[in-house]
Amino acid sequence: MQPLPAEPEAPPDALGGTVKLCQALSDPTRLRLLAVLADAPLTVAELTEVLALPQPRVSSHLQRLREAGLAVAWRQGASSLYQLQPPADAAGAALLQAALGGAAGPQLEADRALARLLTARRSGGDALGRRYLPGRSWEALTRGLVRLTDLGEVVDLGAGDAGVACLLAPATRRITCVERDPQALAAARARGGLPPQLQLLEADLYAVPLASGAADLVLLLGVLPMLSAPDRALAEARRLLRPGGALWLSTLDRHAHPEVAASYGHTNPGQSPAELLSLLRAAGFVGAQIEPAAREARPPHFEILNAVAFAPPHAPESP
Repeated sequence: MQPLPAEPEAPPDALGGTVKLCQALSDPTRLRLLAVLADAPLTVAELTEVLALPQPRVSSHLQRLREAGLAVAWRQGASSLYQLQPPADAAGAALLQAALGGAAGPQLEADRALARLLTARRSGGDALGRRYLPGRSWEALTRGLVRLTDLGEVVDLGAGDAGVACLLAPATRRITCVERDPQALAAARARGGLPPQLQLLEADLYAVPLASGAADLVLLLGVLPMLSAPDRALAEARRLLRPGGALWLSTLDRHAHPEVAASYGHTNPGQSPAELLSLLRAAGFVGAQIEPAAREARPPHFEILNAVAFAPPHAPESP
């Protein structure tokens, strides 16, 4: 009896390619990379920011994708751009689509939204560069203006790495940077040559270990969207101000892009002017002035509000 003929085997190269493809698609991080690279080319630095992972780890995953034939790269100036390269065969393309479809969800949508912002920023930056005038910058303007005023005793709530405080320090008698993130404070110290007026204080901005009425000016710049209880932060700012002292804050106007904002650590969707006015009044501020400050050029075009409000002055003495 003649033995049955053996089943035809897949060509070794095709079989090896399928194995590499399956291995590449088996990792959640590589699926996140493929999802954003399907929309537009991105640099390693941009992919590192999107995934919030160390650059060597991102580069390692990109190399695996290139070996599996799922990504291509090319040089553009000093950077390398990566983009998705779908498999040429129908089976491989179907496998890729199935893997991306199975991984779809809030994480991938947030990744893609942030990637679109970074792509728009890069494109906008190139156009801005063609109109750039050396010496005409916001930093230079700020450093000049602060020489023309006296801000007195200042408390910067949520100061981050003290970048703004360093610019304003020459216009203050003292500026205390209150920040609860030790890494941000370490970055501030790493700047070196901090102005003598500047002090760093690691503390919760809901309960600042400073005396009531210690400040002429309190700053809350870009902080409210990151707080779960903005009302508590405003109440603490009010406590810190002397009678007649001023609060200067900036925040996002209420928006409908929570998935994008969450990637920046925001916990609330901003405040409308009416909502912000209500919060300021509830905290005991008077004379609030709220106005649109800017609209971001890149999608989703967040709008920024500026507000100035005051602690009530001393009640007049009875005759």
